[in-house]
Amino acid sequence: MSLFLLNTVSAQTHVNYPHQQVRVSDHSQKPTGFWLFEPTAPVPDAAKVIVLLHGYGGYNPMIYGSWIKHLVLQGNTVIFPRYQRNMVFPRPSRFVKNTAKGIQQALQLLATEGHVPPLRGAEPIHYIGHSYGGVIASNLAVHSDQWSLPKPAGIFLIAPGSGPFKGAVLEDYDSLSDSLKMLIVTHQNDWVVGSMLGERIFNESSPLMDKYLFDHRAFSSGGDTIWAHHNEAYALDLEFDAGIRNYTARRALQIGRTDAVNYNFLWPLFDRLMRATEKEETVFSDLRQKNGKFYFPFVLKKDSPVQWIEVRRPFN
Repeated sequence: MSLFLLNTVSAQTHVNYPHQQVRVSDHSQKPTGFWLFEPTAPVPDAAKVIVLLHGYGGYNPMIYGSWIKHLVLQGNTVIFPRYQRNMVFPRPSRFVKNTAKGIQQALQLLATEGHVPPLRGAEPIHYIGHSYGGVIASNLAVHSDQWSLPKPAGIFLIAPGSGPFKGAVLEDYDSLSDSLKMLIVTHQNDWVVGSMLGERIFNESSPLMDKYLFDHRAFSSGGDTIWAHHNEAYALDLEFDAGIRNYTARRALQIGRTDAVNYNFLWPLFDRLMRATEKEETVFSDLRQKNGKFYFPFVLKKDSPVQWIEVRRPFN
C-alpha cells in the first residue's frame, strides 16, 4: 500500500472547489484491489462515495484522472476498482466478483481511522461506468444484495458495452430498481461497442424509473470537431499515473483529451445526478421539448452556438 497527496488546486480553472488536495491510497496490487481517492485540505467530516468503473484495460487511473480530481475536490470519495490483472486475465466472467470485492475492501478501509468516513455508511452509493465498466455497474445495481454492497441511488453509464465478450452482461435489465436514477450516454461514432447495450438497458428497465438516454452526435463548430467516439469519457491527468502502459493506456495517451465534452457535458450530467439523488428530485425537469422530443444543451466553448443533444425519457 502506498499513500500520497496530490497538491492540486482545481480540475477546472473557473470552478471554486471546496477542497484543495486529493489523498491517494494505492491498494491495487491484485485484480481485486483498488485505488482510493479522498478529499483533503480541508478534510471533511464525511463524504459521499462514488465508484468509478473503467473500461476494458483502463485500470490506470490516469486515464480518468481529471474527472476523479473534479469529483474529489467537490468533497466526494472515489473508489477505483482494478478488477483486471492484465489485458488477458482474468476472464470477463470474473469482473463483477473482483469489482465487488474491491469495493467491499475499500469501504472497510474507509471505516478505519485516518480516512474520510462514508456519508450515512455509503448508503446510497453512486456508480460511473465507462464501456465495460458500464456493464459491471448495471450488473452490480441489480445484484448489490448478493455482494453485500450498498444499494446505488444513481448510475451513469457512458458507452456501456462488452464488445465480443458476454461476461457480466445480464439476460435482461427489468430487475433494476424503480427508485434508481439512471443516465446513459451513447456516441454516434462508437465503433467499439456501439449503442446496443445502452439502448437495451434503457428499454428493458422499468418505465417508472427516472432515466435518460443521451444520443451524443458528432459535429463541428468554429474549426473544432467533436467526434462522439467511444472514449469521450477519457480525461487524462498524469498526476494520477500508476505507471501502467498496456494497450489501453498507450491508446489513451494518444487520443485522450479533457475538453468541452467533459467540462460541459459528461461531468455536469453526473453532478446533476448527484444533486437529484441528494434532494430526492427528478434529475431533469427542464429539458427543451420540441416536436415531442427532448433535448439537452451542449456548448463547445464560449460564444459558440448551442448544440442540442437528443434525450430519450420513458414514454418519449
